[in-house]
Order: sequence, then structure tokens, then C-alpha cells
Amino acid sequence: ILKPKSTSWIAFKHPSSIHFTTDASAIRLKIRTVVTCYTQFFCMDVYADKTCIGTIQNYPEDMEETGYIDRPFENGEYSAAFELPSGSHAVEVYFPWSLQTELLELELENASFLEPVKPKKQFLLYGGSVSQGTAAQNPSETYGVKLSQWLESEFVCKSVGSEVYFPELAECKSENLAPDYIMAAYGSNDWYNLTYEDARQ
Repeated sequence: ILKPKSTSWIAFKHPSSIHFTTDASAIRLKIRTVVTCYTQFFCMDVYADKTCIGTIQNYPEDMEETGYIDRPFENGEYSAAFELPSGSHAVEVYFPWSLQTELLELELENASFLEPVKPKKQFLLYGGSVSQGTAAQNPSETYGVKLSQWLESEFVCKSVGSEVYFPELAECKSENLAPDYIMAAYGSNDWYNLTYEDARQ
């Protein structure tokens, strides 16, 4: 079992994901979730060779498609193990965006190696809740993540739920960014929250 003391050695393809190749026969994850905003539901998606092999989540499989954003769900410690295909394979783990998630353990069974996957390009996205993925039950299914996968780029999401067009946000220098692609997806909140003249401007 490979059981690192920290996860700093794993390349982050997405601000809330880890991506690596390994020949492990299984991966075991243990996490702790803490509510930080109005959403209490969460899901962690685990992929092997671009196929979802399982999730860790605190909502039922048959949860309705709407009306769950502000419903109460239990948070705390969760763990699960996932079998991996034989041979070498690419593993991606997508963390939920909507609450604080602490990775307590990451164990790889029968692994002889682990190599981080480092994207060569970077995709920066500004927008509102749709771009943020507010209502996405699975973090890997947001359009921003899908677009970054198609672009083969690291995904940096600067989207904020309910936000209107806000160019000042681009002036915030919180990290070293050198994006190859930049997308601004505003409009729906402007039309809903502002006057017609302000939205048009």
C-alpha cells in the first residue's frame, strides 16, 4: 500500500481534483467534509481511464433533479474503496466545490509506481452559478470541467454564484496564472438582477 503523508506530490489538474497514473489494483479514499455555504450535498467522483468507477456522496442515488440545493445533508467523515483495471491506468479524483473537503487518506493497493499527470495548458473561467456548477450533483459533470478536458488544460474556475459582469475580479492577483484560454460567461444574472440599461451596458 502506498500511503503518502501528504498529497503535495500529486499534480492538480483542476483546483479540486487530482490526476495521476498508477498500476495499483485499488484505491481507497477517506475524506472529511465541512459545510461552508448554503449547499450541504456533496459528491466525489473517481475515474479510471476517463470512465467513472464510483463516487463518495452524501445524497441518495434517486435524488430528484431539482430542489436539493439548500436541503440538509449529513457531513463528516466518509471513506470508500474502488477497484482499478489491471495494468497501468490514469486515475482522476474530482472533489466537490461546494464545501470544504479534507483528504485524510489516499491508499493505493499493490502499486509499484505513481506518476502525476501535469497538463501543459491552462483554462480560466469567469461567470456565475452555471459556470461554477452550483447545481451539479457530480463535480466532474460541470461544463467547465468538460471544456477543460477537451482543451487538455488545467481548469481554474473564478466563477461566483449570483455574480453579474464584474471585470474588477480579473484584477485580483491571488495566484500565478498564465492562462492559454480565458472565457467570461456572464449574462443571466445581469438580466435578472440589474435594470435593462445596466444589463445592456
